[in-house]
Amino acid sequence: APFAHAPKKPLAETTPDASLKPKEESIIKEEELAPKEGLTKTLSQASPIQEEEPPAPLQKQETDLKDKIISLTEKLKNNDSDIFQAAADELVKLGRKAIPVIGEMLKASDEPLRGELAFILGRIKDKEATPFLIEALNDENAYIRRNTVEALGKVRDEESILALIGRLSDEDNTVREKSAWALGELRDSLATGELLNRLHDQEESDEVKTAVVEALSKIKDQSVTGDLVSQLKLDVDQGYKNEVVSALGEIADPLSEPELSSYLDNLKQDAPGDQSLLFSWQGDVQIAEEALMKIRGRI
Repeated sequence: APFAHAPKKPLAETTPDASLKPKEESIIKEEELAPKEGLTKTLSQASPIQEEEPPAPLQKQETDLKDKIISLTEKLKNNDSDIFQAAADELVKLGRKAIPVIGEMLKASDEPLRGELAFILGRIKDKEATPFLIEALNDENAYIRRNTVEALGKVRDEESILALIGRLSDEDNTVREKSAWALGELRDSLATGELLNRLHDQEESDEVKTAVVEALSKIKDQSVTGDLVSQLKLDVDQGYKNEVVSALGEIADPLSEPELSSYLDNLKQDAPGDQSLLFSWQGDVQIAEEALMKIRGRI
């Protein structure tokens, strides 16, 4: 043939000019890296990062609240019972918000006021108050320690157990009594050992021993059954024995049934001939019968 054509390569084998690719990529990168005018201006005007402070209105609210709490606590010094009660009720309504301020005042205020503040923390019943109250247990004033122990019993925070156990040895009788009550409210067997020490202390007062028995009835640790049964054999007030019997009913340990049954039989045999004592005796019998029914699972 007069005109010979060279064979064409397939399209798939055709490659672009390699010299064009780097040039295109360099153009794209330059555009991406070029600083934008608006952003550059914004960044140049930006101020250094600073830690934000609470908004002024919030600071004012906190200051106003603190001033209000301090004002209310001052009214607790008023001899007018209506003013005192209204201020105390208002502090309780503030609840957890009032605890930090009251807690700090509990350290530094005069003695009568500290006692009232401890009592108010107990009425608030918030565990946030526990550290402040535990610290107040070391106060030299027995009145403050009494109110503090009672407050911890109302708060019922397990973090206070060891501190309350320590107060069972307090020199003040009422502090020991209220400590036993508070430990009963916490219902933790960790306190059982020291409560039994108080129970068997021959020098301990009847008030403290009664509080110990009530605490053991709430803790319901059956390991104390023998200790309680032994109290029924002592020459003690019948009212105290009734507390012991009731505690045995609450603990409901089957091992106490024979002893308690024997106690009831002896009680029935000692019916008073004096009619004026009959009603009280019937009450003693009823308490023992109810305790036995609880142990036998009938109540």
